Amino acid sequence: MNLPYHRSFADDMLALTPGEPAELVFDLQPTSYVFLEGHRIRVTITCADKDTFATPLLEPIPTVSLLRGPACPSRIVLPIIRSSMR
Repeated sequence: MNLPYHRSFADDMLALTPGEPAELVFDLQPTSYVFLEGHRIRVTITCADKDTFATPLLEPIPTVSLLRGPACPSRIVLPIIRSSMR
């Protein structure tokens, strides 16, 4: 489908420095959902995919923080396709 993907190879892993911001960019598999006008979407970040990949148990349990603001902007880009059925 000509989409970016993660090979899940150990060679592709990079260590993160605790307490130091890091930019993570990734694409999600395509999906489709029709939202009714006025409805909202909620995004949950889990950092695991237990139904697809074996997730190792880590000690101590890692903490993921999302930074936002002028110094560390965060964003999620979702395509919006207006319905022609109005």
